[in-house]
Amino acid sequence: MAVLFGKHLSSDLDVTWCVRGSGEHGGVHEDDVGTVRVSTSWPAFFAMFFRATKEILAGRYDGVQCRDLIVFSAWYALIARLAKVPFIYWMSFQMELGYLELAKRYPRYSFGRLARLALGHLGRFLLKHYTLRRARFVFVQSDLMAERVAELGINPDRMLAVPMGFDPSTYNPDQSQASISVLPPNSKLILYVGTLDRERKLDVPFEAAARLMKRREDLHVAIAGNASDSEKSDVLKVFELHGVDHRCHFLGRFEPLKLAEVVRRADVCLSSFPNGPLLDTATPTKLVEYIACGSRAVINHMPDHDFIAAHSPLAKPVEFSIEGYEEGIEEALSQGRPSEPEQRRSFDWLASQREYALLADQCRKVYRKIFT
Repeated sequence: MAVLFGKHLSSDLDVTWCVRGSGEHGGVHEDDVGTVRVSTSWPAFFAMFFRATKEILAGRYDGVQCRDLIVFSAWYALIARLAKVPFIYWMSFQMELGYLELAKRYPRYSFGRLARLALGHLGRFLLKHYTLRRARFVFVQSDLMAERVAELGINPDRMLAVPMGFDPSTYNPDQSQASISVLPPNSKLILYVGTLDRERKLDVPFEAAARLMKRREDLHVAIAGNASDSEKSDVLKVFELHGVDHRCHFLGRFEPLKLAEVVRRADVCLSSFPNGPLLDTATPTKLVEYIACGSRAVINHMPDHDFIAAHSPLAKPVEFSIEGYEEGIEEALSQGRPSEPEQRRSFDWLASQREYALLADQCRKVYRKIFT
């Protein structure tokens, strides 16, 4: 969203963002994306909420857009209608399904479980019966998500699929690789970038990697991204069972340019999206960035993974199983570093489909129709 709106749409749209954040980022900031108001507590959130309501009713804005706010968006849809301005909904994730899935982490009848079940069911009801029906336009993340929303009675002509994209100035195969100090010379690197949420079932690809590491001393695994102590502990348990946990490295979070260097250093990258209603509608950012950097990727079958793999020789789709990932990683390693023609073919195709400048042009046309 920051690249799409900050780098490409900021000259077309003057946006005030109302978001939640951590303590050190609270307050009002002027950024490339526009004016960003950050609340760091529930009282601050509700104060920001009521301020936005007053400004909308006062006619300060030409439109109101909510992103993934499955409950509060109903209020904004009502306020936008009272203010006689367009209401727009941006569905980058099916949050209602996310809450219902998260509820499974908590004990039965616990507050954590009941609260998330309530939010999930309430959000789904409001989206289906009120919010989406009153939206002038709905942005979704994939064609499959558009089909799911259309099943709720929303006209497909009022939707646009905006998949996760990439910035070619950051992610491309022509720049340098990172030098990672924890890796011995001539070692082979299996890389995973992203969150370690339980819903990703990362024990499956990590178990596959651990089996291969037990047979090959030159193999290492690295994880780039934020990870809590408990998440690290869960991951290390998988590798400890095979005695290779000393070759599992947590690199932390990187800025995009540095992350691209790390991806280019990897011999094989992993993307894991278990099949089901929650994740099948996603368009994984990490696969796009892996391939844009010219690195091989082993992925499980899911709609967008398969679509990209059909056009890129760098993506290897496998069944979502330990055996599937094990065979896929082993095959990718045996193929060696991609050739320059393979990298260029993949990059050129991605640039024609997922470059943010292209996605921004599609969005720009929609916003012009909305506001005229």
